[in-house]
Amino acid sequence: MRTPDRGDGGYDIPGLSLDFKGSRLRPSKKPTDYVLAVRENERKRDWTYGLVVVDRYKDKVFCHIMGWISDPELKGRLMETGQFAGAYVSSNQQLHPFPNMRWDL
Repeated sequence: MRTPDRGDGGYDIPGLSLDFKGSRLRPSKKPTDYVLAVRENERKRDWTYGLVVVDRYKDKVFCHIMGWISDPELKGRLMETGQFAGAYVSSNQQLHPFPNMRWDL
């Protein structure tokens, strides 16, 4: 990433109002242990947020696409303390599964 201090404006897929939040899988954790955290300055009205957990094994990279949540569903999920203080947090169990998708390039 060339500008780690600047966001991408949320457009992970150009033109689609879907912002993926990612985390690297730690050796002692499972992908389902991770939460989707969205900071106030990252929120956009009527957008959707997805959680991706990235696992690197030897020379391969695996992306676990965990699920999604809409911006209105973040209401009431503001963390006041801890690692995610100031972020709206949803557990893996609170996320909706992505449908099967096909992307023809």
